[in-house]
Amino acid sequence: MKITPEKYWDLKHKEDELMSQRLGWLLTSQIVLFAAYGILLKDVPQGSNKRLIYVIEGFGITIACLIFVGILAAIIASYILYRKVNNKMDNPLNEKQTLGLHPILTVIGWLVAAFIPVIFIIAWIMLL
Repeated sequence: MKITPEKYWDLKHKEDELMSQRLGWLLTSQIVLFAAYGILLKDVPQGSNKRLIYVIEGFGITIACLIFVGILAAIIASYILYRKVNNKMDNPLNEKQTLGLHPILTVIGWLVAAFIPVIFIIAWIMLL
């Protein structure tokens, strides 16, 4: 299947948008969960809120793990698209497409996006 440069950039931007949306969901959900966690620790007497605290921690870890998987899926899809568009058999006459401004910068951006959920997972685990 031949992918034109225009189609490549359209699909690449779509994957980048999806990754951005997932990070937005992650940050929004974690803010709400950490706020609820803090309120429970501060305002509810010790012992009576233990089960609810475990539920909030579980939700925080689960959401962060699911978003991490979604971000990895977007990164893998972008890489597969890049490999496919630069395959000589699929696009023998097209000029080589890039991952972005510079491949190393793109990979660093992917790593940052992938490590944000990991940081939240570590934070929730430390609170257990």
